[in-house]
Amino acid sequence: ALQSKQCALDIRLKLFGEEHTSTADSYHSIGVTEHALGKFSSAIVSKQRALDIRLKLFGEEHSRTADSFHSLSVTQHALGELSLALQSSQRALDIRLKLFGEEHSSTADSYHSLGATQHALGDFSSAILCKQRALNINLKLFGEEHSRTAVSYHSLSVSQHALGGLTLALQCSQRALDIRLKLFGEGHGSTADSYHSLGATQHALGDFSSALQSKQCALDIKLKLFGEEHTSTADSYCALGVTQLALGDVSSAHLSKQCALDIRLKLFGEGHPSTNTSYHSLRGIQHKP
Repeated sequence: ALQSKQCALDIRLKLFGEEHTSTADSYHSIGVTEHALGKFSSAIVSKQRALDIRLKLFGEEHSRTADSFHSLSVTQHALGELSLALQSSQRALDIRLKLFGEEHSSTADSYHSLGATQHALGDFSSAILCKQRALNINLKLFGEEHSRTAVSYHSLSVSQHALGGLTLALQCSQRALDIRLKLFGEGHGSTADSYHSLGATQHALGDFSSALQSKQCALDIKLKLFGEEHTSTADSYCALGVTQLALGDVSSAHLSKQCALDIRLKLFGEGHPSTNTSYHSLRGIQHKP
């Protein structure tokens, strides 16, 4: 796909030159594909070129310019450039509010993206405000039983959990799970994410039995979807082990955390932060009396 898109860009550059809307579209499309492939640095270059062209052709207050700011912010966030991502998300939001107003799906997307970056920066209160706005818009536009609404509930629950609003987080996680079960069924990646998030909040509230069930459901789905040797499966084994240990089931906790370590060693090797976390977690169990 990337090679085809690069060919399209080369043709458009030859036909139209750099400063043309079709050329900007090609740069944007290449950037999206590079991002999907994990080539974040290259994606930023491509998306920045698309943005520069659109700014020159359309100016600041244009929907395509807003799309470029939004898309650029997603990759900046993925690369860890959170301050730049925050600026790009805010500019996209400002443009969309001016063009479309509050009750528009693109405005909701910008609120969601801005909230995600605020969360990553540790500004949980601001993140909750943005994510709540995104949820309110999605509820008004799409209703309760929609995948976008589920995403908003899920994302909001994560920030509520981080800020210590565990009861609210539990409610949002449960609503996200209920919607996803109805829309996608049990064997879906998004459903697994909801079980995982719900389990984390149940654990934090001290409801270890419920947390164990939720985390086991998440693991079972991930094993079916991704198999044993997947980073998401390792995360579920690790999370399950935490709750097993809290329930006093040391042998099961040891087994789960050993599984997480084995997967991470195979995927990432020694010296990777996730592998190191697994080693540390496993040693903590081994040193328990």
